[in-house]
Amino acid sequence: MRPFLALAVLLGTCATLPACGGGTESTEAAPTSSTASATTAARPEPAVSAAADRRTTRHAALELSNLPTGWTEPDPDGGAKRASAATCDGASPHGPSVSSRTDVEFRNAPDGRVTQTVTMFKTEAAAAAMISDLSSAKTRKCLAEYFDDRADRQGAEGIEYDDATSAKLNVAPLGDGTAAFRISISASSGTYDRTFFTDAIATRIGRGVSLLQFSEVSPEEETDLTAAAHRRLSSSLAKQ
Repeated sequence: MRPFLALAVLLGTCATLPACGGGTESTEAAPTSSTASATTAARPEPAVSAAADRRTTRHAALELSNLPTGWTEPDPDGGAKRASAATCDGASPHGPSVSSRTDVEFRNAPDGRVTQTVTMFKTEAAAAAMISDLSSAKTRKCLAEYFDDRADRQGAEGIEYDDATSAKLNVAPLGDGTAAFRISISASSGTYDRTFFTDAIATRIGRGVSLLQFSEVSPEEETDLTAAAHRRLSSSLAKQ
């Protein structure tokens, strides 16, 4: 594994982060893209069908055909397990408020990674709360400290890592709520300087939330994949 690959890979796993706490919170938006706050519509809650929600999350998840040429989908049983469930608010939906959840992952050599978590919550309020949590400075600070901790424990030998920073991303709002942010961390040695980052973009429609994380992905591809994921969620919900 190349010296910086380990860090680039771990920055693509926001959806399933373990317990975390500080880092540096930036007050300026990242240059590539404002986060739209989540809105909760005043409409009756539909009856929840666990089976229907399982179908929705499976069908809403991106497929390899949605990715540009050259991307692959790892065998879910053949690779290293992702990090354990997060305590950072909104980062890893789980618990009694969740009806169904599907996770997918795609890679593009050497360091490209896209992960997606599609979640159907039992209520719209719970789905809106995830967007609100992901829009908060508290969650971004929590995730930044997580990356600091991982860099300290798992970073390549001989590499110095700066404190991770977090910033909102300015993206076009979609559906009933959108949250977007970037976590960055710089690495350097005597002859090398590089900044790694992961972008996270979450969109909500009703009880459903699609959370995408991008590592080493172009802004254009992020925009296209976010739109594709939102269309798939919308189409899947329409079939319920």
